[in-house]
Amino acid sequence: MTEVRELRDVYGRRYRVGESDRELLGRPRTWITWLAAAAMLAAGVQQYGFGAIVPELSRAHGWTFGGVVLTPTGAASRATASASATASASGSPPAPPSCTS
Repeated sequence: MTEVRELRDVYGRRYRVGESDRELLGRPRTWITWLAAAAMLAAGVQQYGFGAIVPELSRAHGWTFGGVVLTPTGAASRATASASATASASGSPPAPPSCTS
């Protein structure tokens, strides 16, 4: 095992110097790099899939880019609020929000 030193910078942050990657992590750095790449690949596939299906969802539900992406509540919340307002104006109880996949 190598000598481990702890250094401080001008801001008071501490750094451990002298340990190898295997001593510190128990595995080589390439293993950690491949693990991070696999996580990014999984997230990227999901993002690509969502991006590919958004145009069809927009056509099917009448959503607009501004209504879905640019508002903090999104189109689903506005649709539920609109349905509740319509139901209360007609005197019937509001319908529960729908969860469709």
